[in-house]
Order: sequence, then C-alpha cells, then structure tokens
Amino acid sequence: MKTFVLFTTVILNAFATGFFFAWSVSVILGTKKVGDFTYLESMQSINREILNPAFFIVFFGSIVSLFACAIL
Repeated sequence: MKTFVLFTTVILNAFATGFFFAWSVSVILGTKKVGDFTYLESMQSINREILNPAFFIVFFGSIVSLFACAIL
C-alpha cells in the first residue's frame, strides 16, 4: 500500500509540475504579447475550459496523495 501511494503521489505531482511549467513558459509568454481585451477573453476561455475531471484529478489528487503519503 505504501508503495502504491508513494508512486501515485510522485506521478500526480509530476503531472501537476509539468502542467504549471508548460503553462508558465508557453501560455503566459504568449498572452503577454496580445492586447488587453484579447488577453481577457483568452484567459476567461482558458479558465472555463480547465474545469474538467482530468485537471481536478491531477490537481486535487496530488494534494490528497501527499497527505496520504505523509500519514503512511
């Protein structure tokens, strides 16, 4: 059980870290080059679309698995 929880924690945190890294070196840099209204529209659209089960599993799953790993 400990090995499974540790493995799950590592994988979910790797996904989250990769997502945030890719976001910061691509999307953020790209949106800095557009106008204010376009930036606002694109960020609102991204924020609506990111609310999906895959993101929730990675984002909240990594937090839950970290606590489970610490307890075990």
